[in-house]
Amino acid sequence: MEIEKEQKMSKRTGAAIGMIATLCLTLSLSSPPSAYALPDELFTKPLTPTQEPLSVDSAPMPGDWSGTTNQDYPVNFTVAASRTSLSLFNIKYRLSCTYGWATKTITSTGTFNITGGSFTISTGGAVYAGTFVSATSANGTWSDSFYDPWIGYCSGSGTWTAAWQVAARIFLPSVCRNY
Repeated sequence: MEIEKEQKMSKRTGAAIGMIATLCLTLSLSSPPSAYALPDELFTKPLTPTQEPLSVDSAPMPGDWSGTTNQDYPVNFTVAASRTSLSLFNIKYRLSCTYGWATKTITSTGTFNITGGSFTISTGGAVYAGTFVSATSANGTWSDSFYDPWIGYCSGSGTWTAAWQVAARIFLPSVCRNY
């Protein structure tokens, strides 16, 4: 909090005729919302050299996740606030075909349940599966096949890895008022 004071002088006498105070309050939220917060015990229990580090809740953190496939294409998805389902899954990959190759980008929306730390999405000839190895890390597989009259039979499979994207800092604007 910052307070600025300004004194005005009378033009005739040069005497102080009043005081104006300006109060400026700058707020910033630099910690993520509580839904994204790590358990307090991670910060309050000291570790001795012989203790194992404390584990984080294994349920995936809610929000946006992103990573890459084994072909270096993007994969991203959104974990619901309940931490028990996905609401979006997006992946890009390349398939080998009888007469060349095909690149696909798939966006699946809906509710895809996370059961036992894993999920599976099947659509057409494609299957996307993932496992949360921690609250902030996941990996999985993809496979797809289809027939196209121009490029023939196409198929492929691979792996992907992704990490939770930490909530961005939120900076609120300064608020100033004259009194």
